[in-house]
Amino acid sequence: MSQTLRATDAHQNDGSPQGSPPGSAAGDSVRRVRALSAGSFALGTDGFVLAGILPLIADDLDVTVASAGLLLTVFALTYGISAPLLGPLSGQFERRTVLVASMAGFIIANVVAACAPSFGLLLAARAAAAVCAGVYSPTALGVAVQLSPPERRGRAVAGVLAGMTVALIVGVPAGSLLADLGSWRTTFVAVAVLGTAALVALMTSVPRVAPLSVAPLAARLAPLRERHIAMTLVACFAWQVAMFVPFTFLAEILGAAGAGPTGISALLLVYGASAWAGNRAGGAATDRWGGHCVVTAMLAGVLASLTLLAVLARLDGGPALTLTLVVMAVWGFTGWGIVPAQANRLVAAAPAAAQEVLSLNTASIYLGIGVGALTGGVVLRSAGLDALAPCGAALVGLVLAVSLLRSREAS
Repeated sequence: MSQTLRATDAHQNDGSPQGSPPGSAAGDSVRRVRALSAGSFALGTDGFVLAGILPLIADDLDVTVASAGLLLTVFALTYGISAPLLGPLSGQFERRTVLVASMAGFIIANVVAACAPSFGLLLAARAAAAVCAGVYSPTALGVAVQLSPPERRGRAVAGVLAGMTVALIVGVPAGSLLADLGSWRTTFVAVAVLGTAALVALMTSVPRVAPLSVAPLAARLAPLRERHIAMTLVACFAWQVAMFVPFTFLAEILGAAGAGPTGISALLLVYGASAWAGNRAGGAATDRWGGHCVVTAMLAGVLASLTLLAVLARLDGGPALTLTLVVMAVWGFTGWGIVPAQANRLVAAAPAAAQEVLSLNTASIYLGIGVGALTGGVVLRSAGLDALAPCGAALVGLVLAVSLLRSREAS
C-alpha cells in the first residue's frame, strides 16, 4: 500500500469538502502538525526533565543519586530499542489509532510514576512510558509527511520535531521548578496533563490515516552494512554517551557549584534556549559548509563546555555564576547543533534509504543517552561528582580525534 495518503481518503476522513480552497488545506495541515508537535512536547519534557529532579527522587525514595540515574537509563535504552522496532511494526494498523493508543499509554505510565510508592515501580513506569514514546515518535513523523502536501513536508517534519526542542526550553525548566515548589511527583502529574492535552488535540485534529506497508527488519537494518554509515552512527552514539555522563546528574553538579533550585531551573532554561538556537544554526551551517565541518566544530564546542564544567567545582561566587552561564549556553548550542548536521551526513550517504538511516540515527542517540546515564552513575559511585565532567570531556575528545583522523584519511 502506498505510504502517501490518497486525496480521496483525506477528504473522506477529515470531514473537509472536496472543493476546499487551498488556504483551508494549508490551515488543516498546520493544525495537524501542531497536534502532533504537542505530543512530541510532552514526550520531550518527560525524557529530559529527570536531569533537574533526580536528587529529589533519590531523597524521597531512599536511593542514591547514582541509582536514581537508572530512571534515565531505562527510559532512553527502552526508547532507543522500541522506536526502530515497534514504530515500523505499528505501521500495519490505522495511524491515528496508533497515535491515540500510544499517547494514552504514555499518560497512564506517567500517572503510575507520579503515584509510585517504590523505586522499582517507578522504573517500570519509566520503561512503559518509553515504549509508548518509541511507538509515537516515528508514527507522528510519518503521519506529518502523509498529511502534508509535498511542498510543506519538510516544514511538517521540522514542526513535529520542534516539540522536542521547545520541551528543552519550557518543559524541562518548568518541570524542575514544579518539583521544587511541590514534589517530583508533581512533575510527572504535569507531564500526564501535557499528554492529555496532546491526546485531545490528536483526536480532534488528526484524521484517520490508512496503514502502511512495513519493510522487513533486515531491510531496515541494511544501511548498517555500509561502513561509512555504521561509523557515523557509532560516533553519534559515542558523543551522546559523553554528553549524558554529566548531564544526567546536572542538578547535583550545579548544586555543588552554588546554584539553588530556582537557579537550576533558570540554567536549564538557558540550556534549552541555546539548544533551540543551536539546532537552527546547525541546520543553516550544514547547508552552507557541509555536515562534516559543522560536526567537527560543534564537537569542539562540546569539548570546551565540558572542560569548563569541570572547573566549576574550583570556583565560587560571581566567577562561578558567570562560567556556569557560559557553559550551559555553549553546551546547549553545540550539543544540539550537531543533530541536523548528523542527519544531513546520513541522508547524503544513503539518500535512497533516508527513512531507515534516520530511524537508526534516533536509536543511536537514545542508546547513547541511556549508556551515558548508566556510565555516569558508575563514575559517580566510584570516583565522585567531580569526575563526571572530566570523563565526558575525555570521551568527546576521543570522538573528535577519531573524526579528524577519518577526515584526514579520506582527503
